[in-house]
Amino acid sequence: MLLKFFESLYQKVFVSIISRENSIDVYIELYSRDDVVDYMRNNFPTSHINAEILGFIIKYTRETPFSYISVLDTSPFQGALPTCEANMLSFYHDGNQSQYMCHDEKWTSYTSKLDLADTKKRYESTGLDFIFSPFTLLANFFQEKIRDDFALFILIEDTSISLSVFDQSELLFAQYLCMKNNDEVNDLFLDDTLEVLDLEAEIYQIKETFFEDETENFHEDNQRFLLIQNSIKDFYKDEKYKSKFIENIYIADSVGISSRLRDSLEEEMFLTPFVMDIELGEEITKLARMELGL
Repeated sequence: MLLKFFESLYQKVFVSIISRENSIDVYIELYSRDDVVDYMRNNFPTSHINAEILGFIIKYTRETPFSYISVLDTSPFQGALPTCEANMLSFYHDGNQSQYMCHDEKWTSYTSKLDLADTKKRYESTGLDFIFSPFTLLANFFQEKIRDDFALFILIEDTSISLSVFDQSELLFAQYLCMKNNDEVNDLFLDDTLEVLDLEAEIYQIKETFFEDETENFHEDNQRFLLIQNSIKDFYKDEKYKSKFIENIYIADSVGISSRLRDSLEEEMFLTPFVMDIELGEEITKLARMELGL
């Protein structure tokens, strides 16, 4: 009771930090009396927490003892598994060096313990209260669709893709996919394509789809298309997963994908895409508030 009274005297300040390839976004939300009273965001052209970022954060956090710093996990060694049973985790993932978290007693997210330690060290100057899995964010953002539909759900960030297949809240499959440089992607996916497709026809289709209009970030969306294509192929062919034919794909887009990617998912992979813009700072803050029961 005393704590509740003490909390009522101060605003809560939620700070979400989003690290992009060449910049850092900071989203700040002021919360008082069970409601958001103000918010602000800023973009900083740096890949490291610097004095300018610290000054922006401290400006809002110094007035209250109730401030919470959150980030999204960016470890390349993370994912999600279709079980919460401890004795089944190793069936899907060899992860002695991973940290696991069960969600809704149905599925598990995991990430590298070493990368978690590196993340905490990177944000040592700000401190961290929450490190959220992108799969948790994705599941919360599309919670109604995930509850009712069978579909592919994707979160697109500038350097990664979080991909999951849900069937009425049951996770069937998930992968965290890191963007590569152009040479690495071409080498990787041309090798994979040789296994199942005629190479010349595949190259022609990809070029026809992505390289006509060079004004729409086609290099990045070319990579995204190939990553999604390869991941779905893994879902269909890996006997560990209960695969079903995917028709719908829901995309949470934080970067502004091109119409070419949407068209190619539909025309080349016979998926029906539904794209929704997502503001990562706002969604990360929602998760932080949920953790505090707000």
